[in-house]
Amino acid sequence: MTDRASSRRRARGLTSVGLGLASVLIALLLLPWPSAVGSPAPARATPNLAFAGLVSKISVGAGVHSSPNSAAGPSYTVVRGGIGGWAVQNNKSGSITAVTFLFVQPTVTCNATNKDGQDIDFVGIIANADFSAVAGVGTGAVCHAGATSPVYYAAYTRQANVTCKHIFDACVIRGMIIAPGDLIAGRISWDRGSVALKLVDVTTGHLFALHKQKIAGLKPDLGGCVSSQNIDIAKYSRVTWACFPTISGKTRPIGMFSPANQLLKLITTDTPGTADVDRISGLHHRGSTFTNTWLRSEPT
Repeated sequence: MTDRASSRRRARGLTSVGLGLASVLIALLLLPWPSAVGSPAPARATPNLAFAGLVSKISVGAGVHSSPNSAAGPSYTVVRGGIGGWAVQNNKSGSITAVTFLFVQPTVTCNATNKDGQDIDFVGIIANADFSAVAGVGTGAVCHAGATSPVYYAAYTRQANVTCKHIFDACVIRGMIIAPGDLIAGRISWDRGSVALKLVDVTTGHLFALHKQKIAGLKPDLGGCVSSQNIDIAKYSRVTWACFPTISGKTRPIGMFSPANQLLKLITTDTPGTADVDRISGLHHRGSTFTNTWLRSEPT
């Protein structure tokens, strides 16, 4: 692989990467990998939490609002809650069997007055529609008390309604060192009760794969690409995603499934009636890409 500086220049955004490279990365993620692959890397500091806010914050917030059909794009439903991004829901249990994704790791800036262990996550997820069980893989950043710079990490969830704050030694992928500007590609898939995970830092060449992880009660009928902000994070600028769910065996851009699948635009808010925490763009590049822009921190 070329040196890190030139790799990072190519990884500044998905637009500069181009849909051609994105297609190649998606194809590689669809291929079978050996189980328990991990790339050697120097040891680094372990965050106190990993994906700690993901499950606990998903259902927080205001109600649901339907948008009208529009010639400019597919019809969708807006949901304000604890996560921001795009997701798709199917009414058949177990129908959404995978989510494949790409994004460029954004820079996270901590609030110097923050509480210890506040985190923000960027995750591809598959889940039951009621979020009684969730599986995710991606990256995060954790802010320790008084710090202005976070610790970046890669991690995954693996149990129903259990976040990595309980099992962070198992969930943090220690062989991957994440830095702002890195191009991240990943895939999470489900088959007859077992979850498989793949994550690649394209900029550094580090990769991780894990197969046959049992998650009790998971029969996913929702999948998407989301950010989850915990309280006191100062800002994370913005993150651009390319997101490709697999429904009934067909992998497509998230905005290109039939109207029988409900498209969800997820906007982060802390309490009903308050201003949004992030701004989620429409879907671009044939329904495959979108941008999540940070607007404000949540109050303590």
